[in-house]
Amino acid sequence: MVYRRGLQAIPLSVDLWLHYISFLKDCLDSSEPDTEARIRSVYENAVLAAGTDFRSDRLWEAYINWEMELGNLANVTSVYDRILGIPTQLYSHHFQRFREHVQGNLPKHFLSLDEFIRLRRELAVVNGHSGEEVPPGDDIPPGTEDLTDPAKLVTEIENMRHKVVESRQEVFNHNEHEVSKRWAFEEAIKRPYFHVKPLEKAQLNNWKEYLDFEIENGTPERVVVLFERCLIACALYEDFWIKVTMES
Repeated sequence: MVYRRGLQAIPLSVDLWLHYISFLKDCLDSSEPDTEARIRSVYENAVLAAGTDFRSDRLWEAYINWEMELGNLANVTSVYDRILGIPTQLYSHHFQRFREHVQGNLPKHFLSLDEFIRLRRELAVVNGHSGEEVPPGDDIPPGTEDLTDPAKLVTEIENMRHKVVESRQEVFNHNEHEVSKRWAFEEAIKRPYFHVKPLEKAQLNNWKEYLDFEIENGTPERVVVLFERCLIACALYEDFWIKVTMES
């Protein structure tokens, strides 16, 4: 109850979300069938509340590491697909880890069923084989069975890995461009927390210019998150409170 009240008050606190999740992991019985779903639900609430914060990387990494520990490789890919499109401080690190994830696992394990079958069909057309030489087993969905020719199987795996990374590269490149637009603003934030001591004029100007930029160029979600961050550091300055009411 205390954690929930705290998170209602400061939903952008990555530290508080991580402490809450750690508390749940310690308290919940891992043998209960709904424990995994409950923890995943809290991770989802956490990234929805704070995941667009420029400095939310630790939260995303914790979510990914937890799914990886459970062996849910397709879920790991799904989480990466989200963070790779969000401008954060460690955006490049996430892409590097994603490539390691792809290279270290088999495509049929880390891809969703739909994406795996789609890529297999695309490669089959390019390589001139249909995959029909392998009848699916009773417990294997059609289109997911391994090729019988070892050489073709190895080639398919490597080609599929390449296409998976290639398809995310475009997203990463766009995200890198978005990060570069915000980097100077973020670097200029010297006191992101509340303090009764007055902020320097340069800090106030930076917040104002950053808000104006995000209002003009960002998504509504990013605008809301930036206002919430700003009002923590600039809580004593009525101009920012007026600005948020005008933009609401």
